[in-house]
Amino acid sequence: GSASGADWTNALPSFPASLTRNDIYYVADGSYGAQTFDDAEDGSKMITIKKATEADHGVETGWQRDYGDGQATFGSLTFQNGYYMFNGNNVSGYGFAVAIPPSGTGIFVQGYSSVDFVTLKSVSVNGAAAAAEARSITIKDGSHILLSNVEAKSTENDGISMSNVTDSVIEYFYVHSRRTGSGIHGDAIEIWGGGNNTVRFSRFAWNGQQIFWGGDRVHGRWDIYGNVFYDAPSAGKGLHPQSGNPIVGPIYVYNNTFNNLNIAMDLGSNTTGKVMNNIFY
Repeated sequence: GSASGADWTNALPSFPASLTRNDIYYVADGSYGAQTFDDAEDGSKMITIKKATEADHGVETGWQRDYGDGQATFGSLTFQNGYYMFNGNNVSGYGFAVAIPPSGTGIFVQGYSSVDFVTLKSVSVNGAAAAAEARSITIKDGSHILLSNVEAKSTENDGISMSNVTDSVIEYFYVHSRRTGSGIHGDAIEIWGGGNNTVRFSRFAWNGQQIFWGGDRVHGRWDIYGNVFYDAPSAGKGLHPQSGNPIVGPIYVYNNTFNNLNIAMDLGSNTTGKVMNNIFY
């Protein structure tokens, strides 16, 4: 068609150079390469990017069912400004997939100043082809970041690296299948400063440090509940602040299960908070 984006008969072949605030962009099955999202903010107006499905695909004109029965795959994604919703639109699976290239990060949330109000939902990040130092997701200097139903797998380095992130939530996160090889220090979630954050209802099958607070930093409040930390018998530490350096807390750790780990929790003398109603097996 005309590639105007008005309907499915005239669909855009790729994202335009500039996206429009308050618009929704529906993405059909297919491969779309790397993308950088740097559209100027306009107050709290969102840009929403959704995987098109049979149940949710915008206008009907030109729609075909097989546009929405698989995944839309991307290379590296970079969010340099805030107020984006990137939604794979699949409750039980991952409508969007990111394949980390041989060098680089899967998803990078960082701008020239704080990047706020970015949501990632129903996204799988696969590091099977990535270099040893690659991370699945890196977030720097942001607030109100939501990761919901996100999978990070097959990296040697971190599943998520967070630096100075506040007022954010990680939920229904599944991190697994850590690669081993060159000795890269990889954590399921690595934290460098920030606070008032929540990790809930997630699964950590990661044979390494699973939640790690690092550096000579002051870390604020963390709420960690409803998670399962498991299947890491040789190198797994469920919760671990770096020895002797960071000030962490308060952290509230409750209603979690710690199963088949080398160490369930290794909390330093500079950690405050409360641990209650957990199962250690």
